[in-house]
Amino acid sequence: MYLSLVPSPNTRSAVFLFVFIGAILSMNHLLIYIHATRNTHVLRSKRDVAQQGGLVTSISLVTENVTMATRSNKHVIPNVKHSAENMKDIVPETNGHQSDSLNSLNIHVSGKEELNFKPLPYTRLRKTESQTTEPKSYKNMDGNKNRNSNWVKMTTNRNKNKNETDVQINTQTLLQHVKPLCRDLIAGNTSQIQQAILYSKAHPYKPSLSFTDITRNCTRFLNQRGYIMRVSAEETGFPLAFSILMYKDVEQVERLLRAIYRPSNYYCVHVDKKMYEEDFKATKAFVDCLPNVSLASVRINVRWGTYSVLKADLKCMKDLWAYRSWKYFINLSGTEFPLKTNREIVRILKTLNGANIVDAEKEVEKWKHIRWGRAGPPPVGISLHKGNTHVLVSREFVGYALHSPLVRKFKIWLRKTRIPDETFFPSLNHSPLLRSPGSFIGEDYATDYDNKPYIARFKNWGPNAPERSFAWPCHGKRVREICIFGVGDLPLLTTRRELFANKFYINYQSQTLDCLEEWLSERTREEQESRVHLNVTFYEHMPNLKYICRQNCTGL
Repeated sequence: MYLSLVPSPNTRSAVFLFVFIGAILSMNHLLIYIHATRNTHVLRSKRDVAQQGGLVTSISLVTENVTMATRSNKHVIPNVKHSAENMKDIVPETNGHQSDSLNSLNIHVSGKEELNFKPLPYTRLRKTESQTTEPKSYKNMDGNKNRNSNWVKMTTNRNKNKNETDVQINTQTLLQHVKPLCRDLIAGNTSQIQQAILYSKAHPYKPSLSFTDITRNCTRFLNQRGYIMRVSAEETGFPLAFSILMYKDVEQVERLLRAIYRPSNYYCVHVDKKMYEEDFKATKAFVDCLPNVSLASVRINVRWGTYSVLKADLKCMKDLWAYRSWKYFINLSGTEFPLKTNREIVRILKTLNGANIVDAEKEVEKWKHIRWGRAGPPPVGISLHKGNTHVLVSREFVGYALHSPLVRKFKIWLRKTRIPDETFFPSLNHSPLLRSPGSFIGEDYATDYDNKPYIARFKNWGPNAPERSFAWPCHGKRVREICIFGVGDLPLLTTRRELFANKFYINYQSQTLDCLEEWLSERTREEQESRVHLNVTFYEHMPNLKYICRQNCTGL
């Protein structure tokens, strides 16, 4: 019996139907594949994803308004869509060969957590319907059209049926990491000043120096920190004595010391007893590297408004008295900074010819009850006055203040008063009967911007100040009325006639101190290279210099 190999009509129909259905399905898959490849650009490696992030960032920094659609609730985004000009040219169809890549792209979303775009193993970038040759203008959330190239726009899309979150990055956010040049800030460039303020907020000051470590080799420390070790003959022949009362910020005090330091001068640094032991050790570390700088022999727990403030100054005055060659004494606090070079200070003080510069207020009667009422009458011969505690006084005056029997009685009396440091120097310098060396013996004793300038210190107390020497606009901030100088004050600070300014916080717009230091260093360099003429005409002709006790001024 033979088996027939010819298929029956029914079998042939079934095979034909099966082949026909398979052909239709294959064609369908082919059409889907063609459609997908036309509309999808595939990044074939993590490197391509990183390159894409870099490209989008580059576009945003130039002029384009970029829309980035993401699923905003996730920290690692699986699918990223971009809308930008000429996406075909931006997104490579094959692996790129760019040399620089980004590991991640951080975007801050208003009211949301920070989104972090990290390279993904496999990511598709799709062109959106809004892609055209020119970026379309669009409305912000406030309804205004924005074609400003200073803005970068990004939008986070969840789904078509979900609300969109707008992500806006202002160029101020991008530029806050660019530190402006000091010369632009000093010149008063408004936009650069605003940028410096943004920069200070984005980069707040953080203590970074360990003085106990970097001072192990003093020679290296002095060179690295830029201490000036070479002085002119004029400075050498007119040494100065400084006291610095510090109660915080070791690094700021070291910068102050470095700015005023010269080998020909003498310095006493008083570290408040309340300061941490680590701060004291750090201060001692850099002080020990400088032979003409010493710590106060006694540490005092300084409390504002009490005799302890004056006592700390007097301790330094006594310590400095042992060095016999200095001509003038200048008392500083750690929150101050010089506005003149050391050579300028020397030349200005030489024009004073022994005169003291001490502040005094015109109103005296109102302070009798507030500050001196409970102490009773002062020692005979002393006229009470109130003024700033910071002074420029001659060596002879310091000797009188330290050794006069009458002044000793006055110090005891001051212990029963309020804020005695603001009474001690003004009273000794403006009591005609005392005739203390270098004191003012005229009738109009009060500080006057034109007739009796207070060049010892620039302090900005604002519109409520008793005299216009202290009433100036403040572009920093006010703390208990006094101005804490900021970068916006640099144009004023660099044109002042005073020798020092008060006050600065190193952790507030720290570029203020940076630029003052740079400006002062440049002036010092110009002096050393004989490229600047020091004009002291104003100081030579100050009207108050006509009324100074220079003869028979031994004091009572």
